[in-house]
Amino acid sequence: MQLQLYDAGDVVGFDSRAVVRVFPAPNVADAEPDYFPLIELDPPDLPWRLTPEAPISGPSGGTLKPWLVLLALRRDEIAGEQPPGEHCPLPSISVAPAALPDLSQSWAWAHVSVSGKQAFAGDEIKSYLAQNPDRFVARLLCPRRLRPGTAYVACLVPAFKRGRLAGLGQSQAEAGARAAAERSRPARAGRVGARRGPAARLDAAAPSRRRSDGAGGRPG
Repeated sequence: MQLQLYDAGDVVGFDSRAVVRVFPAPNVADAEPDYFPLIELDPPDLPWRLTPEAPISGPSGGTLKPWLVLLALRRDEIAGEQPPGEHCPLPSISVAPAALPDLSQSWAWAHVSVSGKQAFAGDEIKSYLAQNPDRFVARLLCPRRLRPGTAYVACLVPAFKRGRLAGLGQSQAEAGARAAAERSRPARAGRVGARRGPAARLDAAAPSRRRSDGAGGRPG
């Protein structure tokens, strides 16, 4: 039997109610710089649900990269912004490559947080999830220390080329043709899926439907 699977190239966003918490909170002027920026999402499998590649095998098991990554950028690191339009479903940004994280390590900056229990034996986590779904959240961290007194823009962006093209309203064929046409122009190198891609701005996140007292607090 053949099954058709969706991946990051088949979506251009998600319900903002999936955002449980962000740190720092929007418009906060004195966020603690000792913590990494983060976003928490529910359902807890959302960051990996549309990943278009297989897990990477390793000595301690497999690691799966998320299809989304969190960026925290200074204004001077954003070379340009483009609003959504008729042929571009999402807003996009152009970013200096030096300001971007290493996507080969993106798996290390995404995890699921569980409250109320410290450890699980065997398949116990499956029954615990079924009985306590509200105790699980996905957490994406941005691997960047924030400078005190510095303003940042937080963006949730696709980590794979297919997701970037979908957000820009481009197909794989269109992207290939455009790349061929631009080879004679000055290059603006960047990492696939992050240099210029759709950005879901976190400063308009919906209020949490599961927590009303944690938004903008210390990372948990």
